[in-house]
Amino acid sequence: MNSKDFDKLVEGIYEEELRILKEKGREYSQGDDDRLHNFKQGAKDMGLHPFNVWYIYFYKHYASIISYIKSGKEFSDESIQGRIADARNYLLLFQALIEDLKNEGKPAPQEMVYTIPAELVDAAKKISGLQFSVVPKPLDSKELGNLGEGEEGVAGLRA
Repeated sequence: MNSKDFDKLVEGIYEEELRILKEKGREYSQGDDDRLHNFKQGAKDMGLHPFNVWYIYFYKHYASIISYIKSGKEFSDESIQGRIADARNYLLLFQALIEDLKNEGKPAPQEMVYTIPAELVDAAKKISGLQFSVVPKPLDSKELGNLGEGEEGVAGLRA
């Protein structure tokens, strides 16, 4: 692709991504002026960090892109171009989320902590390929932030 065609393509992509970002932003903020409302509210509702919620939304698009790379096929109604645009927009939202949390004095988590039944830890390791550490004793909320006091079967996921 020559430079002129590439530049024209990129300009069209930027315009479309901005249109999508604005259109979906109104829907996802649910009438709240905070464009990051869904990440924050979802985190609050689930006892997670907003980064966790962002990752879940982003991963859906990332997984579709990887699937397309591996198979060359689209498995949903949304085109690969739409998935790429959404993934790029989620990266912009992540950047905004980082800045917003910094401005609020909330640091990025050094460790993501989830409460899952102890008997599911081995299955989670196999499925995800991530490293988990089982905490053998009940922990109080001071040790794990928003988790309830005395919860057992806690596994910490190291980022």
